[in-house]
Amino acid sequence: MDQVVRKSGSLVKYFHFIIHDESSVYDLEQALSTLTDSPLQLQAVDHKMGHFMVVGEEVESLITTLPILLYDGNLSATFLVSHENDKLTYYSLLQCVQFGMNKVHYLSDILMMLLFNGDQKTKLLLHDLFHGVDRELINTANEFLKAGLNANKASSKLYLHRNTLSYRLQKFIQTTNLDIRDYYNAPVLYIYLISNR
Repeated sequence: MDQVVRKSGSLVKYFHFIIHDESSVYDLEQALSTLTDSPLQLQAVDHKMGHFMVVGEEVESLITTLPILLYDGNLSATFLVSHENDKLTYYSLLQCVQFGMNKVHYLSDILMMLLFNGDQKTKLLLHDLFHGVDRELINTANEFLKAGLNANKASSKLYLHRNTLSYRLQKFIQTTNLDIRDYYNAPVLYIYLISNR
């Protein structure tokens, strides 16, 4: 499992992809090289699947330009943006094509749709992500979500000093490799909590 990496204070996102047409990972890599100043290093799982990492502010611009790149380059691929490179993400990638090809999906959106459709494997993989995490850390993270990712509100609600809350959140992040301070990662925890009610 890769670790969450911070470069210049920015969270790294993984863009997982699956190619649907006769194109290859090399073709996608060539097309992507036109979008960013620094080259993206694609890690291929096979000739049709893989991932690459993007840092901070480049994430949003890439999400916007990927569909245009696919259209202009006559490529057919589906992307899944995630916090991690793990079994849950790759399973979700394989499943997300049923929710739209040639699109960029977020992991939390796909997880919600899969669970809504009764996909038990998703529930098991999601459970594995949080297996063994101290209940106190999950409760702290849950209150942080309920407070709208506002640490001051969460610490007040939990009757904790702000530094204690920060320590617990950091420990949760280190344990799960899920930085819930990031708006796009927070729903993954929420989905897990809902699926275990």
